[in-house]
Amino acid sequence: MPTASASDPAQSGRAAVTHPLKVPGGEVHPVEDPELALSYCSGLFDARHYQKGRSSTAERAWIHHYRELLATNPDAFSAEVPRLPRVVPRLMSALREPDSTSTRKIVSLIETDPVLAGNVLKVVNSPAMRLHRRQIVSLEHAVTLMGNQRLREIIFAALISPLATFDKDARVNEESLKQIWPETLQTAMNVKIGARHLGGGTEGFALYLAALTHSSGLIVLLRGLETLKATTVSSEFVGQLEALARTASVAIARSWEFDHSSVQLLQNWADADRSTLETALLADAIAFTRLNSLCQRGALESTSLLTFRETLPRYAQEWADLPPPSPSP
Repeated sequence: MPTASASDPAQSGRAAVTHPLKVPGGEVHPVEDPELALSYCSGLFDARHYQKGRSSTAERAWIHHYRELLATNPDAFSAEVPRLPRVVPRLMSALREPDSTSTRKIVSLIETDPVLAGNVLKVVNSPAMRLHRRQIVSLEHAVTLMGNQRLREIIFAALISPLATFDKDARVNEESLKQIWPETLQTAMNVKIGARHLGGGTEGFALYLAALTHSSGLIVLLRGLETLKATTVSSEFVGQLEALARTASVAIARSWEFDHSSVQLLQNWADADRSTLETALLADAIAFTRLNSLCQRGALESTSLLTFRETLPRYAQEWADLPPPSPSP
């Protein structure tokens, strides 16, 4: 991987990155990455069940349980994550051989798993992936339209998307939880843009896959809140949960046997290691999406996103903002 120079806008090493942001009212407030992560994650909880302060005994026990599980038995943690369908290896092999694989064969392989087939169509028609305003209603049309490389990206997104389902919990903000997956998908698409400017290739797909997986740990831990015996959550707990979620995402990528480059990129993000252009790109794209989300929630002035974008490499000018959240039915 290319190394980021000290003068590069992507920053280098493990130094804290500060973003000059505007809070409502126009005051400029410098925010470092951990504070940005806390602000984003605290918004996933209902304000009536969130309070600033130290964690409770129940919260500490919950964090300790998952921390120990990830440190000593990551396979047990990964058991909470659905396995990839058996058809995936054959599907990936077929997509790597476009000259000898017909559209009909690819469609047939996808159709062997009805859940995967349905999720592929959902992803194809999502705001981040959609190529046309008209909805795509058949797999054959999707396969023909997308091409093998883009279809490979869509299939991995379709494999991961079922994770983002949550049970009812009065402590969480349901509307914010619904946006985690669309936000993740937009992050992955923005990473693709940056990767293209860095040279793309195999490393480009590894970056895309890392971006697509980065929120998986957070999703799984949020789903595990049913075992937390506390009516409110503290800011200290949420900060610890976010840090733990990064490690959990690495464990999930390993359990799914993703390539070494994708796992290492996630590990570097978990360690706040920005020592290469690729790891800096991943971290910046995630921060960009989280800032965008905070602006949509009204926690930050909309100009904060523009201010942040100006501190990034030139390719960030091509990054798409998050689409407005879909109205609740």
